[in-house]
Amino acid sequence: MKLSVNSSVAETVAAIRTRINGNAFWKARFESLVSKSGSTPRVHVAVFVEPYLQYIFNGTKTVESRFSVNRCAPFEQAAEGDIVLLKQSGGQLIGICQISHKWYYNMDPSKWKTIRDRFGGPLAITDASFWQRKRDACYASLFKISHVYRFEPLPFEKRDRRGWVILKETNRRQSYLFSS
Repeated sequence: MKLSVNSSVAETVAAIRTRINGNAFWKARFESLVSKSGSTPRVHVAVFVEPYLQYIFNGTKTVESRFSVNRCAPFEQAAEGDIVLLKQSGGQLIGICQISHKWYYNMDPSKWKTIRDRFGGPLAITDASFWQRKRDACYASLFKISHVYRFEPLPFEKRDRRGWVILKETNRRQSYLFSS
C-alpha cells in the first residue's frame, strides 16, 4: 500500500500501528481509542526540516509553531490529544507525537513579543533570521508536544507545499479505525 495525503485515516493509522507496537504509551493510546465513545482525535501530518526534527526527537524542541499569512491548517483546527505524524521535508513519516496544549494568536506587535518571550526556548529556534521571515504572519499556531516517538520510516507521498495537513475523516464513526 502506498500512503499519501489522499489515503484514508484508517489506512494511515493501520500502517502507523505496525510501527508503534514497541512503545507502551502509543500502544495503549491506540487501544484506548478503540473503546472510547464519542469523538476521536484528528490525525495531522506535519512536515519538518532539519535541525528541528532532530530537536523534537532529542527533547530540545517541545513546542511546535506554524505561522501563516492566511487562515489555514492548523490554525484553530488542532486540539489537545490530537495525533501528529512527523514527516521529513521531501522524505518519509518517521515519528509520532501528541498535542498536549495549544495556543492560537491573531498576530499584532504585542503577540510577537509574547511568543518570543514565552516560547523562544521551547521552540529551539536556531536560525537568526526566523523571526524576520515570519514577520508578515497574521496567524500563529503553537503546540506543546508530548510522547514523541521515532519509528521505522514509512513512505508517504505528499507533493504540495503545505507544511501541515489534516488527514481526511470518513463519514463513519472513527473509533473503529484504531482497532486491530
